[in-house]
Amino acid sequence: MVIIAIAFTLFPKILQVTAKVNKNILKEEALSNEIALVGLIRTLAWDEHNTHYDDILDVQNGANAYQCGVFAKIYRQGGFVGSRNCEHHINASVIGSDGGDSLPDDIDDFHGVAITSSNFNNTRTYRMHIQVHYVKDFAPQQQVTLSKTYQSTSSNVKLIEINATPMQKQEILGQNIATLYYYASNIGQLQIKRMPWKK
Repeated sequence: MVIIAIAFTLFPKILQVTAKVNKNILKEEALSNEIALVGLIRTLAWDEHNTHYDDILDVQNGANAYQCGVFAKIYRQGGFVGSRNCEHHINASVIGSDGGDSLPDDIDDFHGVAITSSNFNNTRTYRMHIQVHYVKDFAPQQQVTLSKTYQSTSSNVKLIEINATPMQKQEILGQNIATLYYYASNIGQLQIKRMPWKK
């Protein structure tokens, strides 16, 4: 009788620990989905104009140390001949999907997009809400302070924020369980030189 009493007093504790472990598994899985998503997003061009030019783009509200033409006509401070430069003096575009894009081709095309993701047997489903904003430039040659203060005008840094909410687990339904931040810098777009194959 004593053994049964001890077992029944431990049973609620076992259920509580199991529920906590399940919630942590959900958070880890949501974070893993967010990491995979930001891995896909960051491979795209920094801005719509980088899909046409490999330049470092001009911005409205950037730090002087990063501005093109301040220290050299077409190079950023520290730039050299043959590097990505600013020769076309193209301005960064506003955040959001650009007209005519059927598929996202740059980072900020994902602004305001929500993507649904689920595990292999559809027992857990997540909704990932993506926001992209300009934030204050990092100070050059100093300790970097990561900012989450959004700017209405363009800068040299875009913040990608992904929030995951579960769609099936009733006890945490609709709650944000994982947030991932990724900072992308205006460093131009690498264009690979290519030549047509001649027969």
